[in-house]
Amino acid sequence: TGWPKEKKKLSQELQYYFPFREELTLQNGLIFKSDRVVIPATLKGSIMERLHSSHIGIQGCLRRAREAVYWPNMNREIENYIAKCETYNA
Repeated sequence: TGWPKEKKKLSQELQYYFPFREELTLQNGLIFKSDRVVIPATLKGSIMERLHSSHIGIQGCLRRAREAVYWPNMNREIENYIAKCETYNA
């Protein structure tokens, strides 16, 4: 599989993925967790911005994200991002 036998041999960033490493696949240069694209940390902000741009609320954004993308702590990060929105807090 390309994974070491022990989690501690991985970088801190990759250790999070170790428990579900069997769910990860590489297709056309993209990493998938089941049928969702794994988003690198450098792109999380732009993905959250796009999810939120239609102002469909926290649950709508979470639902849309869960259909297509994945990253560690995604739900919490999306909730925090949208909670800062002036439209919802006005």
